[in-house]
Amino acid sequence: MVSLVVVRLGLPDVESLDQLSGCVGVVWGFRSVTPIEPWRVEVRHEGPGCGPDTGQHLEAFTCDYAGHRMTVGTHDDEALLLRVGGSTPLLGAALPAWWQEAWGEPWEGEYGARGLDRGIEVRLPGLVAGESALLHFAIAWGPRGSDQNAAAWFATDTTPDRILAHANLSAVDVIT
Repeated sequence: MVSLVVVRLGLPDVESLDQLSGCVGVVWGFRSVTPIEPWRVEVRHEGPGCGPDTGQHLEAFTCDYAGHRMTVGTHDDEALLLRVGGSTPLLGAALPAWWQEAWGEPWEGEYGARGLDRGIEVRLPGLVAGESALLHFAIAWGPRGSDQNAAAWFATDTTPDRILAHANLSAVDVIT
């Protein structure tokens, strides 16, 4: 079973909010009835002016075009691994504990979040029957302003639980 939640997010409390027009969060909830093979989710932008824009716990890319700036972000390997087994609830709903062994070291194995030339790819190890997982992306945009304007980048540094809270939902609502 796959659930999809798309919600307009409130603007974060960061400087230069006048440089931010909007922010949308997307959460996929996966719940397996039978085993699910490893899978991947890819988000791309084919326009010009895009490139990686990562940070701690954030895998992101930013595009500057026609006087506007857009950033798309999700958790990086480190943040995803911290969610495995529920060890860091502040980063979001727990991911299956066995993923730790399947995953290996952050940024070195077959699974995880990887920056692409103009996007992000997230590869996940699959699910055993009865398991669930949440995966999120946030997209923020606004006028480009100065090259130092990081409002869109800060807005994408969020968690699946925060996105769901904007829709008055929880992880349990999405994966059951």
